[in-house]
Amino acid sequence: MRRYADLVEAAFSDDNGVQIQRVCVARNVRILPSKLRTLAHHASVIRNGRRLAKWHTGDLFHVIDGSHGYLAKILRHRQTVMTVHDVIPKLQCLGRFGVPKPGRLSRRIIDSAVDGLGYAKHLIFDSRSTRQDCNDLGVPLRGNDSIVFPPLERQFSVDEAVPRTEMGRPSTESYLFHIGNNGFYKNREGVINVFSKVAASIPHRLVMAGPPPTAAHQQLARRLGIDDRIDFECDPSDARVRELYRGADALVFPSIYEGFGWPPIEAMAMGCPVVCTDGGSLAEVVGEAAMASAVGDDTTMAANLLQVLSDRSVADRLISAGLGHAKGFGMIAFRSKLERIYRSVVGDGIGMETSASIHYDHRP
Repeated sequence: MRRYADLVEAAFSDDNGVQIQRVCVARNVRILPSKLRTLAHHASVIRNGRRLAKWHTGDLFHVIDGSHGYLAKILRHRQTVMTVHDVIPKLQCLGRFGVPKPGRLSRRIIDSAVDGLGYAKHLIFDSRSTRQDCNDLGVPLRGNDSIVFPPLERQFSVDEAVPRTEMGRPSTESYLFHIGNNGFYKNREGVINVFSKVAASIPHRLVMAGPPPTAAHQQLARRLGIDDRIDFECDPSDARVRELYRGADALVFPSIYEGFGWPPIEAMAMGCPVVCTDGGSLAEVVGEAAMASAVGDDTTMAANLLQVLSDRSVADRLISAGLGHAKGFGMIAFRSKLERIYRSVVGDGIGMETSASIHYDHRP
């Protein structure tokens, strides 16, 4: 959530009318035994949230992490805006993804977070898909809600002035790219499976950026006989990620579910063709600027990928469409929508030059 807090702060960095103060209400729990971290984390959020509600004088609170939706109930007597990025944990509890449900304590916390969302004065959703999920879960939507796509960070802004032929990698080092964590919904296993279906037909390597792979990922690559063609880049810097987008012949993104999904838009902005699923919000986020297939249909995704790699006109079309599409995820539109929401919550009677937005910043 730090990334989203950075974006909100950057949106108003040159605006003296909206003063941003970031407040972290979560304690650092990494020093505690793993079994105690979840309880200690949420206990600290509740305790400090109550203090915030009682003592802070800000005109408006913007809670930037819907997984702490219970804060909206704690802050119910204050002007509160809540951003909901996704409801993956609740959907997991309901068996949506066919993976084990969270433990009993986690389920109680998740239920409390979802129930608390209805207390916010205004809900911001990253996508229509997430809004629909909340509606299906029974979250009260009284018309005080908005769809606001997060913007691209500055280092991933559209830059058409740099041709891909000048991006600094030898043409012989062809590779496909994926970026994501080890969460089940990111489907890193699917990335490996899709690559295995096309590996014999192409000279490319597969670069997977994110945390270190699990033993299961490594075993799957060995079993499929492609482990010597996969490079894992562990926790690369933003500069390195930008370089990887620019050098890749395609982004492979077989995500099971996304509340928004930054990587496809970042790839488009860097001139990289996108081959993805329609999981969660992805269909609405990528529009017609990517080749999308149904979740779990690795065969169709592999066919789409081969088409991009074998037909230059298809790749060029996706690059052009992607660059144009990515321009719609700019900071100016993001800021304008947030300011309009803030004004609607605090009312026109409060001068924006004296109002303050308080952003909850989750640093575990």
